[in-house]
Amino acid sequence: MLLGVWLNAWAYTLGSAVFVMASVLFHPHYTADATLYLVGVWGFIQGSILFSLAALQSLATTVYTSFVTHCHQSKRNSSINQYTPDYHTTLDTTSVEDEHHQHPMLVRQEHALIHTPTPPPPVSPIINTFCALLTATLTLDGALFFLGGSVAFLPVYLPHDGANIGNWIFRFGSISYASSSIINILLGLYKSFMSAHQAGTPLSIQVIDRNTWLNLGILVSYLCGASCFLAGGAFFAQGYGARGSILW
Repeated sequence: MLLGVWLNAWAYTLGSAVFVMASVLFHPHYTADATLYLVGVWGFIQGSILFSLAALQSLATTVYTSFVTHCHQSKRNSSINQYTPDYHTTLDTTSVEDEHHQHPMLVRQEHALIHTPTPPPPVSPIINTFCALLTATLTLDGALFFLGGSVAFLPVYLPHDGANIGNWIFRFGSISYASSSIINILLGLYKSFMSAHQAGTPLSIQVIDRNTWLNLGILVSYLCGASCFLAGGAFFAQGYGARGSILW
């Protein structure tokens, strides 16, 4: 699992670096050279492939984790349903005198097991799984849209309005990335505030822990990047290639 996280991070990092290089080459100063333009297009294609592989790995990990969690929960519920009635029956039929002959610590632990309620999770497991699968799917969609948009910019497709089609495909990819980021940001904030509410802590921005802040910062950077790609596509469509290249 840890290896998958590292591979995913390196794929996104390398893909982002290639995207930066390709975006620079899409500046009108460089696209005038057919060779540099082609290098830029293939840079977008290679970066999109890396994004797609990373997103596919994330989706596969999410599906596998959800399946394992569901199986574990089913086995746990089955075990509880099988053993809990006998335990409660035995405990309920135990006389007060028998309890006094037991070790005091064992008696307290038995009562704690029965009378101490388990706090519910901040978010329903079903909703949490649904959001995880939805965001992973949106991320993969965004990467595939970027791949399709990059291919449309190849010189062979330019006579068939490939640049305009690729621009619009890039916009759809940006919307997918932005939607995934927004869902994850809202879900992370909701989890933090619900955990604080269940613990009886006053709701404030201080209840967000350091790891959540780090994850939110990463998600906000994804949202900003998707927004810049969306705006850059609009500039390219209006003939302002220099501004679009800077935003990309």
